[in-house]
Amino acid sequence: MKKYMLSIALLTGLSSLALAQQPFVLKGETVNVTSPYVYLAYRSQGAGKSILDSAKIENNRFVFKGNIEEPVMAYLYLDRKSRSVDDPNSLSLYLEPKTMSIRLEKDKFKDALIK
Repeated sequence: MKKYMLSIALLTGLSSLALAQQPFVLKGETVNVTSPYVYLAYRSQGAGKSILDSAKIENNRFVFKGNIEEPVMAYLYLDRKSRSVDDPNSLSLYLEPKTMSIRLEKDKFKDALIK
């Protein structure tokens, strides 16, 4: 019985470790973008809440940092008021718990190069 209880405790602990918050970094470079900010929206699975973050574009570069439990769908855009999938300055991508880079060109976000 003790072995059974120990096994359950270990499995519970391992499953909570698997869903632990892990850091992500999204470094971006822009081309011909005149907006002062870029916005990132995603949903945190563990916290069960939507996150909206902004990053100031300085010298054609920006950085987002945060924590996620697993890869999540995210939306990157220039205009906070526009959430249209047809907006040429917005795109959807998967955020992963690692360092990622992206290159965005004005009116061509859908052609972004993500590494």
